Amino acid sequence: MVINSSYFFKATENGKASIHTVFSESFTTHMDNPYPLLPIDIAEVLCEDLNEINARNTKRSKRYKRMEFAIEQMHNEFFGNELIESFTYCVLSTIIERNQSEIQEEIKVTLFPIIHWDRLFRITPQPPSFQNEIAVVELIKPLFASEWKDLPLNYAANFEEIEVNGYGLVGEDLIMELNSMMNEFDDIDNFVVDLLYQYIDRVSITIPILWVAGKISDELFVDAFRVFSFEQNIMPDSKKLKEQRQYFIQRMQYLRSIIDKISKMTGVTFK
Repeated sequence: MVINSSYFFKATENGKASIHTVFSESFTTHMDNPYPLLPIDIAEVLCEDLNEINARNTKRSKRYKRMEFAIEQMHNEFFGNELIESFTYCVLSTIIERNQSEIQEEIKVTLFPIIHWDRLFRITPQPPSFQNEIAVVELIKPLFASEWKDLPLNYAANFEEIEVNGYGLVGEDLIMELNSMMNEFDDIDNFVVDLLYQYIDRVSITIPILWVAGKISDELFVDAFRVFSFEQNIMPDSKKLKEQRQYFIQRMQYLRSIIDKISKMTGVTFK
């Protein structure tokens, strides 16, 4: 539940809304350009997301700062974290910057050669990582019609070294299935795939593709991220880890909401 309103919107007569924040006179993109008017439903999602992150950061700051440290100072220190942690802000800001740019380059995601380092197909052989990773893999395997090959960990520095060292390659049929999914993606979908791929430390390109394609849930995406990037148990074993898991699930839910709303619009032009 949002416990403050550091970010808010003001509706205009034409059904749009302007974004505002208590931290500065204007709300800008990551390139420091002013935010244009947004559709009200998109503005609402963005503000809810940013306020939840800000509320969490403010709560965390209180734990580490002396009691006499003013709330205003805490807010100023932590302001900006939500703009880094919010996927919705990142996606919307990118759309805005692209719309205002004279150069409109197509956003593409290429599977070769990164798919052959994808950890989803290369499970750690030692416990407890093995048990947690296999639990994720067994939930994803049925999504593919192609034969699934379990491959050893890939320590190759380049593609040529993979076969030389006997690490094996991800099957061509499975790669074709992923490419078929991506053929349905637009520029925004491709950007989100790359955004999430970078966010999960590039451990898997398949997991973001499956999420954008609607093949896996927010919960499974987050669990895969936790298991492969942080070597955590698939079931959180502490209150702190449970809270972290839920926090990331909420970020994914807001991102999905934004993607769905944008996909229903004809010609996304936030100018």
